[in-house]
Amino acid sequence: MTVNQVRKGESMKKRGLRFAYELLAAFVLISVLAGGVLSTGPWAGVAERIEVELSGGLKLYEAGKLEAAEEKVVDAYFVVFEGEKANMEIAVRQSLSLKRAVELEKGFSEIRKAMHGNAPVQEVRAKTSSLLDAIRRAAAELDAKGVGLSPN
Repeated sequence: MTVNQVRKGESMKKRGLRFAYELLAAFVLISVLAGGVLSTGPWAGVAERIEVELSGGLKLYEAGKLEAAEEKVVDAYFVVFEGEKANMEIAVRQSLSLKRAVELEKGFSEIRKAMHGNAPVQEVRAKTSSLLDAIRRAAAELDAKGVGLSPN
Protein backbone atom coordinates (compact mmCIF):
# COMPACT_ATOMS: atom_id res chain seq x y z
CA MET A 1 0.00 0.00 0.00
CA THR A 2 1.18 3.46 -0.80
CA VAL A 3 1.11 6.40 1.60
CA ASN A 4 -1.78 7.94 -0.35
CA GLN A 5 -3.81 4.74 -0.10
CA VAL A 6 -3.22 4.61 3.66
CA ARG A 7 -4.26 8.25 4.04
CA LYS A 8 -7.33 7.68 1.90
CA GLY A 9 -8.28 4.64 4.01
CA GLU A 10 -7.82 6.59 7.25
CA SER A 11 -9.87 9.45 5.88
CA MET A 12 -12.72 7.10 4.96
CA LYS A 13 -12.55 5.51 8.40
CA LYS A 14 -12.72 8.93 10.03
CA ARG A 15 -15.66 9.95 7.87
CA GLY A 16 -17.40 6.68 8.63
CA LEU A 17 -16.84 7.12 12.36
CA ARG A 18 -17.95 10.75 12.22
CA PHE A 19 -21.12 9.69 10.41
CA ALA A 20 -21.77 6.97 13.00
CA TYR A 21 -21.28 9.44 15.86
CA GLU A 22 -23.57 12.00 14.21
CA LEU A 23 -26.20 9.34 13.61
CA LEU A 24 -25.94 8.20 17.23
CA ALA A 25 -26.16 11.80 18.49
CA ALA A 26 -29.25 12.41 16.34
CA PHE A 27 -30.85 9.23 17.66
CA VAL A 28 -30.13 10.21 21.27
CA LEU A 29 -31.49 13.72 20.72
CA ILE A 30 -34.68 12.42 19.11
CA SER A 31 -35.12 9.89 21.92
CA VAL A 32 -34.70 12.53 24.60
CA LEU A 33 -37.09 14.94 22.91
CA ALA A 34 -39.67 12.26 22.24
CA GLY A 35 -39.34 10.99 25.81
CA GLY A 36 -39.98 14.49 27.13
CA VAL A 37 -43.04 14.93 24.95
CA LEU A 38 -44.41 11.49 25.74
CA SER A 39 -43.84 11.78 29.47
CA THR A 40 -46.02 14.85 29.79
CA GLY A 41 -49.75 14.75 30.11
CA PRO A 42 -52.66 16.79 31.35
CA TRP A 43 -51.65 16.51 35.00
CA ALA A 44 -48.12 17.67 34.21
CA GLY A 45 -49.76 20.80 32.81
CA VAL A 46 -51.73 21.27 36.02
CA ALA A 47 -48.51 20.86 38.01
CA GLU A 48 -46.88 23.54 35.83
CA ARG A 49 -49.75 25.96 36.52
CA ILE A 50 -49.39 25.32 40.25
CA GLU A 51 -45.66 25.94 39.93
CA VAL A 52 -46.28 29.28 38.21
CA GLU A 53 -48.57 30.42 41.03
CA LEU A 54 -46.32 29.19 43.85
CA SER A 55 -43.20 30.64 42.21
CA GLY A 56 -44.99 33.94 41.83
CA GLY A 57 -45.93 33.82 45.49
CA LEU A 58 -42.35 33.10 46.47
CA LYS A 59 -41.07 36.05 44.41
CA LEU A 60 -43.61 38.34 46.06
CA TYR A 61 -42.58 37.05 49.48
CA GLU A 62 -38.92 37.66 48.70
CA ALA A 63 -39.88 41.22 47.72
CA GLY A 64 -41.60 41.72 51.08
CA LYS A 65 -45.14 41.70 49.67
CA LEU A 66 -46.58 39.32 52.25
CA GLU A 67 -50.29 39.75 51.54
CA ALA A 68 -49.91 39.36 47.78
CA ALA A 69 -47.63 36.34 48.30
CA GLU A 70 -50.20 34.61 50.48
CA GLU A 71 -52.90 35.33 47.89
CA LYS A 72 -50.80 33.60 45.22
CA VAL A 73 -50.51 30.50 47.41
CA VAL A 74 -54.28 30.57 48.03
CA ASP A 75 -54.84 30.85 44.26
CA ALA A 76 -52.49 27.94 43.61
CA TYR A 77 -54.54 25.86 46.02
CA PHE A 78 -58.14 26.88 45.33
CA VAL A 79 -57.97 27.96 41.69
CA VAL A 80 -55.58 25.33 40.32
CA PHE A 81 -55.13 22.39 42.73
CA GLU A 82 -58.82 22.26 43.69
CA GLY A 83 -60.02 24.17 40.63
CA GLU A 84 -63.08 23.30 38.62
CA LYS A 85 -61.11 22.64 35.43
CA ALA A 86 -59.28 19.61 36.78
CA ASN A 87 -59.45 19.21 40.56
CA MET A 88 -56.16 17.52 41.22
CA GLU A 89 -57.09 17.01 44.87
CA ILE A 90 -59.96 14.69 43.95
CA ALA A 91 -57.88 12.86 41.33
CA VAL A 92 -55.07 12.27 43.83
CA ARG A 93 -57.52 11.13 46.51
CA GLN A 94 -59.35 8.74 44.19
CA SER A 95 -56.46 7.43 42.10
CA LEU A 96 -53.45 7.58 44.44
CA SER A 97 -54.55 7.81 48.08
CA LEU A 98 -56.33 9.95 50.63
CA LYS A 99 -53.05 10.24 52.53
CA ARG A 100 -51.28 11.75 49.48
CA ALA A 101 -54.11 14.24 48.94
CA VAL A 102 -53.95 15.32 52.58
CA GLU A 103 -50.14 15.65 52.44
CA LEU A 104 -50.37 17.87 49.35
CA GLU A 105 -53.07 20.04 50.95
CA LYS A 106 -50.92 20.32 54.06
CA GLY A 107 -48.02 21.54 51.92
CA PHE A 108 -50.02 24.55 50.73
CA SER A 109 -51.07 25.28 54.29
CA GLU A 110 -47.48 25.09 55.57
CA ILE A 111 -46.31 27.60 52.97
CA ARG A 112 -49.06 30.05 53.90
CA LYS A 113 -48.37 29.64 57.63
CA ALA A 114 -44.65 30.20 57.09
CA MET A 115 -45.35 33.34 55.07
CA HIS A 116 -47.87 34.61 57.60
CA GLY A 117 -45.34 34.03 60.38
CA ASN A 118 -42.64 35.96 58.49
CA ALA A 119 -40.44 32.89 58.23
CA PRO A 120 -37.01 33.29 56.61
CA VAL A 121 -37.11 33.23 52.81
CA GLN A 122 -34.99 30.06 52.77
CA GLU A 123 -37.64 28.23 54.82
CA VAL A 124 -40.47 29.34 52.52
CA ARG A 125 -38.36 28.43 49.48
CA ALA A 126 -37.68 24.96 50.92
CA LYS A 127 -41.36 24.36 51.68
CA THR A 128 -42.33 25.53 48.20
CA SER A 129 -39.72 23.32 46.56
CA SER A 130 -40.81 20.31 48.59
CA LEU A 131 -44.47 20.82 47.69
CA LEU A 132 -43.66 21.30 44.01
CA ASP A 133 -41.65 18.06 43.96
CA ALA A 134 -44.60 16.22 45.53
CA ILE A 135 -47.05 17.82 43.08
CA ARG A 136 -44.88 16.83 40.10
CA ARG A 137 -44.60 13.24 41.35
CA ALA A 138 -48.36 13.01 41.85
CA ALA A 139 -48.98 14.52 38.39
CA ALA A 140 -46.59 12.02 36.79
CA GLU A 141 -48.34 9.13 38.54
CA LEU A 142 -51.78 10.37 37.48
CA ASP A 143 -50.58 10.77 33.89
CA ALA A 144 -48.94 7.31 33.95
CA LYS A 145 -52.22 5.78 35.15
CA GLY A 146 -54.10 7.56 32.39
CA VAL A 147 -56.28 9.49 34.81
CA GLY A 148 -58.07 12.18 32.86
CA LEU A 149 -58.85 15.69 33.99
CA SER A 150 -62.30 15.73 35.50
CA PRO A 151 -64.27 18.76 36.55
CA ASN A 152 -65.89 18.79 39.99
